[in-house]
Amino acid sequence: MIIQSETEDLLAPASGMAMSDAKVDRGHLPRPAMQPEAISAPQDVDYCGVLVLEIDATDTMRGIVSARLVVPVANSGRMTLLYPKWMPGYHSPQNPIELFAGLEIKAGDLVLDWIRDPVEVYAFHIDVPAGTSTLDVSFQFLSPTTSNQGDVVVTEDMLNLQWGRVLLYPAGYFARRVEVQASMTLPKGWQYATVLEVERRDGDTVRFAPVALDVLVDSPLMAGVHCRELVIADDGAVRMNLFAHQADDLELTTEQVALHAALVKQADTLFAARHFDTYRFLVALSEELGGGGIEHHRSAEIIVPPTYFTQWEANRTKRDVFAHEFTHSWNGKFRRGAD
Repeated sequence: MIIQSETEDLLAPASGMAMSDAKVDRGHLPRPAMQPEAISAPQDVDYCGVLVLEIDATDTMRGIVSARLVVPVANSGRMTLLYPKWMPGYHSPQNPIELFAGLEIKAGDLVLDWIRDPVEVYAFHIDVPAGTSTLDVSFQFLSPTTSNQGDVVVTEDMLNLQWGRVLLYPAGYFARRVEVQASMTLPKGWQYATVLEVERRDGDTVRFAPVALDVLVDSPLMAGVHCRELVIADDGAVRMNLFAHQADDLELTTEQVALHAALVKQADTLFAARHFDTYRFLVALSEELGGGGIEHHRSAEIIVPPTYFTQWEANRTKRDVFAHEFTHSWNGKFRRGAD
Protein backbone atom coordinates (compact mmCIF):
# COMPACT_ATOMS: atom_id res chain seq x y z
CA MET A 1 0.00 0.00 0.00
CA ILE A 2 1.36 3.40 -0.95
CA ILE A 3 0.64 6.31 1.34
CA GLN A 4 2.36 9.24 -0.35
CA SER A 5 1.79 10.57 -3.83
CA GLU A 6 5.00 11.70 -5.51
CA THR A 7 3.42 15.15 -5.79
CA GLU A 8 3.28 15.54 -2.02
CA ASP A 9 5.97 15.98 0.58
CA LEU A 10 6.58 13.37 3.27
CA LEU A 11 4.74 15.34 5.93
CA ALA A 12 1.89 16.96 4.03
CA PRO A 13 1.22 19.60 6.72
CA ALA A 14 -1.87 21.76 6.79
CA SER A 15 -1.44 25.12 5.14
CA GLY A 16 -2.91 28.53 5.88
CA MET A 17 -1.86 28.61 9.56
CA ALA A 18 -1.31 31.92 11.32
CA MET A 19 2.22 33.18 11.94
CA SER A 20 3.62 33.60 15.46
CA ASP A 21 6.18 35.97 16.91
CA ALA A 22 7.18 33.51 19.66
CA LYS A 23 10.83 33.75 20.75
CA VAL A 24 13.09 31.48 22.77
CA ASP A 25 15.11 32.50 25.80
CA ARG A 26 18.51 30.83 25.52
CA GLY A 27 19.12 28.50 28.44
CA HIS A 28 15.41 27.79 28.90
CA LEU A 29 13.01 25.35 27.33
CA PRO A 30 11.35 26.79 24.21
CA ARG A 31 8.06 28.49 25.06
CA PRO A 32 5.13 27.13 23.03
CA ALA A 33 4.02 29.52 20.32
CA MET A 34 0.68 31.17 21.00
CA GLN A 35 -0.32 30.42 17.42
CA PRO A 36 1.05 27.75 15.08
CA GLU A 37 3.56 28.89 12.48
CA ALA A 38 2.72 28.93 8.78
CA ILE A 39 4.28 25.85 7.15
CA SER A 40 5.01 26.25 3.46
CA ALA A 41 2.93 24.00 1.25
CA PRO A 42 5.09 21.75 -0.97
CA GLN A 43 5.86 23.11 -4.44
CA ASP A 44 7.06 21.33 -7.59
CA VAL A 45 10.45 23.11 -7.71
CA ASP A 46 14.02 21.97 -7.06
CA TYR A 47 15.58 22.63 -3.68
CA CYS A 48 18.60 24.95 -3.76
CA GLY A 49 21.23 22.25 -3.14
CA VAL A 50 21.98 18.69 -2.11
CA LEU A 51 21.40 17.66 1.52
CA VAL A 52 24.31 15.65 2.94
CA LEU A 53 23.25 13.05 5.50
CA GLU A 54 25.88 11.19 7.57
CA ILE A 55 24.71 8.32 9.75
CA ASP A 56 26.74 6.65 12.49
CA ALA A 57 25.25 3.28 13.48
CA THR A 58 28.17 2.02 15.56
CA ASP A 59 26.54 2.43 18.99
CA THR A 60 24.84 -0.96 18.94
CA MET A 61 25.08 -1.49 22.71
CA ARG A 62 22.65 1.37 23.40
CA GLY A 63 20.85 1.25 20.05
CA ILE A 64 21.50 4.94 19.35
CA VAL A 65 21.81 5.98 15.70
CA SER A 66 23.49 9.39 15.36
CA ALA A 67 22.97 11.69 12.38
CA ARG A 68 24.61 14.80 10.97
CA LEU A 69 22.79 16.67 8.23
CA VAL A 70 24.20 19.54 6.18
CA VAL A 71 21.38 21.62 4.70
CA PRO A 72 22.16 24.25 2.03
CA VAL A 73 20.13 27.45 2.39
CA ALA A 74 19.52 30.13 -0.21
CA ASN A 75 18.08 32.87 1.99
CA SER A 76 18.03 34.12 5.54
CA GLY A 77 14.86 34.32 7.57
CA ARG A 78 12.24 31.88 8.78
CA MET A 79 12.71 28.22 7.77
CA THR A 80 10.93 25.02 8.74
CA LEU A 81 12.53 21.58 8.89
CA LEU A 82 10.25 18.55 8.85
CA TYR A 83 10.60 15.07 10.28
CA PRO A 84 8.85 12.56 7.96
CA LYS A 85 5.40 11.61 9.20
CA TRP A 86 4.31 9.22 6.45
CA MET A 87 6.66 6.26 5.90
CA PRO A 88 6.56 4.10 2.75
CA GLY A 89 4.46 0.99 3.25
CA TYR A 90 2.89 2.10 6.52
CA HIS A 91 -0.88 2.52 6.76
CA SER A 92 -0.97 5.64 8.91
CA PRO A 93 1.21 8.65 9.81
CA GLN A 94 3.16 6.77 12.45
CA ASN A 95 6.86 7.53 12.12
CA PRO A 96 7.88 7.41 15.82
CA ILE A 97 8.93 11.00 16.50
CA GLU A 98 9.06 10.15 20.21
CA LEU A 99 12.33 8.32 19.37
CA PHE A 100 13.83 11.43 17.70
CA ALA A 101 16.22 13.17 20.12
CA GLY A 102 19.12 15.55 20.67
CA LEU A 103 18.30 18.08 17.96
CA GLU A 104 20.91 20.84 17.53
CA ILE A 105 20.97 23.28 14.61
CA LYS A 106 24.00 25.46 13.91
CA ALA A 107 24.88 28.20 11.43
CA GLY A 108 28.66 28.09 11.49
CA ASP A 109 29.62 28.30 15.17
CA LEU A 110 26.29 29.83 16.17
CA VAL A 111 23.78 27.48 17.83
CA LEU A 112 20.30 28.43 16.66
CA ASP A 113 17.19 28.34 18.81
CA TRP A 114 14.39 26.25 17.37
CA ILE A 115 10.70 25.96 18.19
CA ARG A 116 8.68 22.82 17.69
CA ASP A 117 5.33 23.62 16.13
CA PRO A 118 2.60 23.29 18.79
CA VAL A 119 0.11 21.76 16.33
CA GLU A 120 2.20 20.03 13.63
CA VAL A 121 4.68 18.42 16.01
CA TYR A 122 6.76 16.97 13.16
CA ALA A 123 7.82 20.54 12.23
CA PHE A 124 10.70 22.57 13.69
CA HIS A 125 10.96 26.33 13.06
CA ILE A 126 14.20 28.33 13.00
CA ASP A 127 15.43 31.77 11.93
CA VAL A 128 18.39 31.54 9.52
CA PRO A 129 20.90 34.37 10.12
CA ALA A 130 21.99 36.60 7.25
CA GLY A 131 25.05 35.34 5.39
CA THR A 132 24.35 31.66 6.15
CA SER A 133 24.98 29.24 3.28
CA THR A 134 24.51 25.94 5.13
CA LEU A 135 22.98 24.66 8.35
CA ASP A 136 24.72 21.94 10.35
CA VAL A 137 22.05 19.77 11.98
CA SER A 138 22.66 16.91 14.40
CA PHE A 139 20.23 14.55 16.12
CA GLN A 140 19.71 10.95 17.19
CA PHE A 141 17.30 8.10 16.65
CA LEU A 142 16.81 6.00 19.78
CA SER A 143 16.02 2.45 18.81
CA PRO A 144 13.67 0.63 21.17
CA THR A 145 15.55 -2.05 23.06
CA THR A 146 12.54 -4.29 23.70
CA SER A 147 9.43 -4.97 21.64
CA ASN A 148 7.09 -3.35 24.19
CA GLN A 149 8.80 -0.02 23.40
CA GLY A 150 8.23 -0.32 19.64
CA ASP A 151 9.99 -1.94 16.69
CA VAL A 152 13.61 -2.71 17.57
CA VAL A 153 15.83 -1.30 14.80
CA VAL A 154 19.30 -2.02 16.22
CA THR A 155 20.66 -5.07 18.02
CA GLU A 156 24.25 -5.85 18.98
CA ASP A 157 24.77 -7.70 15.69
CA MET A 158 22.07 -6.48 13.29
CA LEU A 159 20.52 -3.28 11.91
CA ASN A 160 17.42 -2.56 9.86
CA LEU A 161 17.44 1.16 9.04
CA GLN A 162 14.70 3.12 7.32
CA TRP A 163 16.25 6.42 6.27
CA GLY A 164 13.09 8.32 7.14
CA ARG A 165 13.74 7.66 10.83
CA VAL A 166 17.05 9.56 10.70
CA LEU A 167 16.19 12.54 8.55
CA LEU A 168 14.99 16.13 8.51
CA TYR A 169 14.19 18.02 5.31
CA PRO A 170 13.10 21.54 4.32
CA ALA A 171 9.41 22.33 4.06
CA GLY A 172 8.01 23.73 0.83
CA TYR A 173 9.21 21.17 -1.73
CA PHE A 174 7.96 17.93 -3.23
CA ALA A 175 10.00 15.04 -1.89
CA ARG A 176 11.15 14.13 -5.40
CA ARG A 177 12.62 17.63 -5.87
CA VAL A 178 14.92 17.41 -2.82
CA GLU A 179 18.21 15.58 -3.44
CA VAL A 180 20.10 13.82 -0.64
CA GLN A 181 23.53 12.22 -0.49
CA ALA A 182 23.62 9.70 2.35
CA SER A 183 26.46 7.83 3.98
CA MET A 184 26.53 5.17 6.67
CA THR A 185 29.26 4.22 9.15
CA LEU A 186 28.78 0.62 10.30
CA PRO A 187 30.35 -1.32 13.16
CA LYS A 188 33.67 -2.88 12.23
CA GLY A 189 33.33 -6.02 10.14
CA TRP A 190 29.62 -5.63 9.36
CA GLN A 191 28.21 -6.14 5.88
CA TYR A 192 25.16 -4.39 4.43
CA ALA A 193 22.60 -4.54 1.64
CA THR A 194 20.49 -1.85 -0.03
CA VAL A 195 19.41 -0.89 -3.54
CA LEU A 196 21.17 2.46 -3.28
CA GLU A 197 24.12 2.88 -5.63
CA VAL A 198 27.48 2.98 -3.83
CA GLU A 199 29.73 5.88 -4.72
CA ARG A 200 32.64 4.70 -2.60
CA ARG A 201 33.53 2.83 0.58
CA ASP A 202 36.20 4.02 3.01
CA GLY A 203 36.73 1.35 5.66
CA ASP A 204 33.44 0.97 7.51
CA THR A 205 31.88 4.09 5.97
CA VAL A 206 29.80 3.67 2.81
CA ARG A 207 28.89 6.74 0.76
CA PHE A 208 25.95 6.45 -1.61
CA ALA A 209 25.23 8.36 -4.80
CA PRO A 210 22.78 11.28 -4.44
CA VAL A 211 19.11 10.40 -4.92
CA ALA A 212 15.78 12.15 -4.57
CA LEU A 213 14.38 12.23 -1.05
CA ASP A 214 11.41 9.99 -1.92
CA VAL A 215 13.79 7.38 -3.40
CA LEU A 216 16.02 7.49 -0.31
CA VAL A 217 13.21 6.85 2.17
CA ASP A 218 11.98 4.00 -0.05
CA SER A 219 15.41 2.30 -0.08
CA PRO A 220 16.10 0.85 3.40
CA LEU A 221 19.44 -0.60 4.48
CA MET A 222 19.95 -3.85 6.37
CA ALA A 223 23.28 -4.81 7.91
CA GLY A 224 24.84 -7.25 10.32
CA VAL A 225 27.66 -9.58 11.26
CA HIS A 226 26.38 -12.80 9.65
CA CYS A 227 25.05 -12.42 6.13
CA ARG A 228 24.60 -14.28 2.88
CA GLU A 229 23.56 -13.17 -0.59
CA LEU A 230 21.54 -15.33 -2.98
CA VAL A 231 20.92 -14.61 -6.65
CA ILE A 232 17.33 -15.71 -7.33
CA ALA A 233 16.83 -14.43 -10.89
CA ASP A 234 18.52 -15.80 -13.98
CA ASP A 235 19.71 -12.33 -15.00
CA GLY A 236 21.01 -11.51 -11.50
CA ALA A 237 18.67 -8.54 -11.10
CA VAL A 238 16.78 -9.99 -8.13
CA ARG A 239 18.74 -10.98 -5.03
CA MET A 240 18.04 -12.06 -1.48
CA ASN A 241 20.27 -10.71 1.28
CA LEU A 242 19.98 -12.74 4.48
CA PHE A 243 21.12 -11.55 7.91
CA ALA A 244 21.17 -13.73 11.03
CA HIS A 245 22.32 -13.68 14.63
CA GLN A 246 23.86 -17.14 14.19
CA ALA A 247 25.80 -18.23 11.10
CA ASP A 248 24.17 -21.67 11.23
CA ASP A 249 20.76 -20.11 10.53
CA LEU A 250 22.00 -19.19 7.04
CA GLU A 251 22.38 -22.81 5.92
CA LEU A 252 20.00 -23.37 3.00
CA THR A 253 19.14 -26.30 0.77
CA THR A 254 19.03 -26.19 -3.02
CA GLU A 255 15.28 -26.79 -2.83
CA GLN A 256 14.73 -23.79 -0.56
CA VAL A 257 16.64 -21.50 -2.89
CA ALA A 258 14.76 -22.87 -5.91
CA LEU A 259 11.36 -22.16 -4.34
CA HIS A 260 12.23 -18.51 -3.78
CA ALA A 261 13.63 -18.26 -7.32
CA ALA A 262 10.37 -19.72 -8.63
CA LEU A 263 8.52 -16.79 -7.04
CA VAL A 264 10.48 -14.40 -9.26
CA LYS A 265 9.75 -16.45 -12.40
CA GLN A 266 6.05 -16.58 -11.57
CA ALA A 267 5.95 -12.81 -11.04
CA ASP A 268 7.66 -12.29 -14.40
CA THR A 269 5.02 -14.46 -16.04
CA LEU A 270 2.13 -12.80 -14.23
CA PHE A 271 3.13 -9.15 -14.76
CA ALA A 272 5.03 -9.64 -18.04
CA ALA A 273 7.35 -6.70 -17.31
CA ARG A 274 9.71 -5.35 -14.68
CA HIS A 275 9.70 -1.73 -13.65
CA PHE A 276 12.93 -1.96 -11.61
CA ASP A 277 16.58 -2.31 -12.58
CA THR A 278 17.38 -4.30 -9.46
CA TYR A 279 15.43 -5.73 -6.53
CA ARG A 280 16.53 -6.87 -3.08
CA PHE A 281 14.75 -9.02 -0.54
CA LEU A 282 16.29 -7.73 2.72
CA VAL A 283 15.67 -10.58 5.13
CA ALA A 284 16.46 -10.69 8.85
CA LEU A 285 16.28 -14.07 10.56
CA SER A 286 15.53 -12.66 13.98
CA GLU A 287 13.14 -12.59 16.91
CA GLU A 288 14.82 -9.42 18.20
CA LEU A 289 14.26 -7.00 15.32
CA GLY A 290 10.76 -5.60 15.06
CA GLY A 291 8.43 -5.69 12.08
CA GLY A 292 7.22 -8.34 9.67
CA GLY A 293 7.17 -7.17 6.07
CA ILE A 294 7.34 -3.72 4.45
CA GLU A 295 7.12 -3.20 0.69
CA HIS A 296 9.26 -0.84 -1.35
CA HIS A 297 9.65 -0.08 -5.04
CA ARG A 298 12.93 -1.98 -5.45
CA SER A 299 13.20 -3.90 -2.19
CA ALA A 300 11.34 -5.42 0.73
CA GLU A 301 12.10 -5.57 4.44
CA ILE A 302 11.19 -9.00 5.75
CA ILE A 303 11.62 -10.34 9.29
CA VAL A 304 11.22 -14.10 9.76
CA PRO A 305 12.10 -16.44 12.66
CA PRO A 306 15.74 -17.55 13.00
CA THR A 307 14.56 -21.10 12.20
CA TYR A 308 12.96 -20.08 8.88
CA PHE A 309 15.29 -22.36 6.90
CA THR A 310 16.46 -24.84 9.53
CA GLN A 311 12.88 -25.77 10.52
CA TRP A 312 11.47 -25.42 7.03
CA GLU A 313 8.10 -27.13 7.35
CA ALA A 314 7.37 -25.62 10.75
CA ASN A 315 7.73 -22.15 9.19
CA ARG A 316 5.60 -22.82 6.11
CA THR A 317 3.14 -20.05 7.02
CA LYS A 318 5.95 -17.47 7.03
CA ARG A 319 6.68 -17.89 3.31
CA ASP A 320 3.78 -15.88 1.92
CA VAL A 321 5.29 -12.58 3.06
CA PHE A 322 7.85 -12.83 0.23
CA ALA A 323 5.14 -13.02 -2.44
CA HIS A 324 3.05 -10.36 -0.68
CA GLU A 325 5.79 -7.72 -0.54
CA PHE A 326 7.18 -8.54 -4.01
CA THR A 327 3.72 -8.10 -5.56
CA HIS A 328 3.39 -4.71 -3.87
CA SER A 329 6.29 -3.49 -6.01
CA TRP A 330 3.84 -3.56 -8.93
CA ASN A 331 0.59 -3.03 -7.04
CA GLY A 332 0.93 0.03 -4.82
CA LYS A 333 4.40 1.19 -5.84
CA PHE A 334 4.78 1.15 -9.63
CA ARG A 335 1.02 1.51 -10.10
CA ARG A 336 -0.39 4.04 -7.66
CA GLY A 337 -3.85 5.40 -7.04
CA ALA A 338 -4.47 8.77 -8.69
CA ASP A 339 -5.33 10.32 -5.31
